[in-house]
Amino acid sequence: MRKLKAKSSVTINQELNNVEKQLIINEVDELLQTYCQDCPVKKQLRYERGKSKAHKFCISECSVGKRLQECGRQLS
Repeated sequence: MRKLKAKSSVTINQELNNVEKQLIINEVDELLQTYCQDCPVKKQLRYERGKSKAHKFCISECSVGKRLQECGRQLS
């Protein structure tokens, strides 16, 4: 019979950290696909003001953009 080797707390914490990161990445992907991919506001702003102004709106005023930034901070 084989003895099971206990994992160290560091290894367990790394595994949990990897799982948490994957959950955050999945959330980012879902947010981008659900809200950003076909966003009419972004599309209109890109048309009227250009790509950089649309991006600035997304990161500074859009609630989805703010959530994406929060996710990014959690990953770093």
